[in-house]
Amino acid sequence: MGYESIRRFVPENAAKEIPPGNPACPVNGRDVYRALASHKTIVMACNIRIPLVIPGIMRAAKELDAVVAFELAKSEGDLKGGYTGMTPEIFVRTIVAAAKRAEFDTPFVIHGDHITVKNTSEAEVEGARALIAAELAAGYTSFAIDASFNEIPDNARITASLARPIVEHGLGLEVEVGEIKSAGTEAHLSTVAEAVDLMERLTAAGVHPELLAINNGSKHGNYLEGENAIPYILGARMRKDKQVREQVLTCGGRYHEVHPRGSTAKDPSPLKVKEVRHMGHRYIVCLNERQATKDRLTREAIIKALEEKIPKGPKALVGNKGYRRYVKLEKDSASIDFEKVKAEARFDGKWVLRTNTELAADQVALKYKELWQVERVFRDVKSMLETRPIFHQRDDTIRGHVFCSFLALVLRKELERHLEKAGHVFEWSHIKQDLQALQETHIEENGNQLAVRSKAEGVCGKVFQAVGMAMPPTIREI
Repeated sequence: MGYESIRRFVPENAAKEIPPGNPACPVNGRDVYRALASHKTIVMACNIRIPLVIPGIMRAAKELDAVVAFELAKSEGDLKGGYTGMTPEIFVRTIVAAAKRAEFDTPFVIHGDHITVKNTSEAEVEGARALIAAELAAGYTSFAIDASFNEIPDNARITASLARPIVEHGLGLEVEVGEIKSAGTEAHLSTVAEAVDLMERLTAAGVHPELLAINNGSKHGNYLEGENAIPYILGARMRKDKQVREQVLTCGGRYHEVHPRGSTAKDPSPLKVKEVRHMGHRYIVCLNERQATKDRLTREAIIKALEEKIPKGPKALVGNKGYRRYVKLEKDSASIDFEKVKAEARFDGKWVLRTNTELAADQVALKYKELWQVERVFRDVKSMLETRPIFHQRDDTIRGHVFCSFLALVLRKELERHLEKAGHVFEWSHIKQDLQALQETHIEENGNQLAVRSKAEGVCGKVFQAVGMAMPPTIREI
């Protein structure tokens, strides 16, 4: 079905936002939901807080000839832009502009998700009312009012009040019963009685929503230990997580040495680990004493610089984040905040992991470091293969990039396996540096072509020996 043939189904508030020549076709959510009500089907609601995904969604919807809903919640796109920076107006314009670039004329819904009202205060209700007004003006065609944080009588009263302008425009309406909890808390499934109670109250108020969202046991956020069977190792935010900062890091106990502090830069990074149990969770505190020394010296250098710059006035400190961390500003004066200096020292050389696995503490730390290695491989591959920038717009480009990155990872793991078998433990940065330094130059002399190899530096020779390869001769004829 072409765009022109369904143009009459585009609501007025959305039609005015479509420039001439733009194929965008935002249809009324109410019409879509009612048309599909008797069918066993779903409409995919795609959250596009990361706008880069829009072209892919449009391409899939066009290929499947399927209506799709583009949605953004209150927390993600309110009157001030939420945490995405997208106001309702920017959100709609982003979708419409993407439709023009993709020549996307498949019908879609513009949905305002989770317009939350978390209490019965006037400020909370009026804030939601203002957001709905802005979304209507921007061209939204469907709305989800979520007053499920309140008891059903208040939920129904607030929802009916906020839904008036949506009903007057004849647009799609979703309501909610049963607050969806955060991961780590006990879930409460919505009951049939609760759903019936809410819908009867709304009907009595003259509001007839097309959709009812319920609490089906799902939760917001990352599922925690005991909530699923998936083993995990997570990095904890030491400075932001109060439990980690004040309980885990201050817990006593001895560290177990995994790698000693070497005498040369070629030795593996020193590592000590300590297991801590707190609030039913298992934490691994990791310590790199070499990094701890570096952190301490860096901080001492900053404090020394501050002692010289503070007498010159606060303006001398504004442009340096490192300085500002340890500065206490009071009116027109500045001083070193030694409490912050002391507090920061607790983090020197440390990182904290949280896991639900049965792995030994040292294995948890080493497995987590492997994640860093994977991420570093992707960065290195992009650099060494000169694949930047990569624009993921073609399937073969995506497959090629992933294949090369994965192949590089396999080769690196195989190299590390041979090195370990030979009794060597080298830092990857040293391996890469010394292998890259091995060069071969072609020269021509008296009609003869020669290949001259550079000197094998550092660990280069041992790497060749570990994989069973002979070092190329210093000079050879071509």
